[in-house]
Amino acid sequence: MMKLPRNLPLARVVVATVLLFVPNLASTQQVDVLITGGRVVDGTGTPARVTDIGMLGD
Repeated sequence: MMKLPRNLPLARVVVATVLLFVPNLASTQQVDVLITGGRVVDGTGTPARVTDIGMLGD
């Protein structure tokens, strides 16, 4: 039976961490104004939610 390297669990953690951050790097966008941690009310009667808003142009 083949023995697995001792650091295999560490390698798996590193690969999983990298894969978690790759989608975030691909979805970065340039905005003119960025409001972070604002409350958004959409008018449907649901409670406001805290989110970030990016605006482009005027």
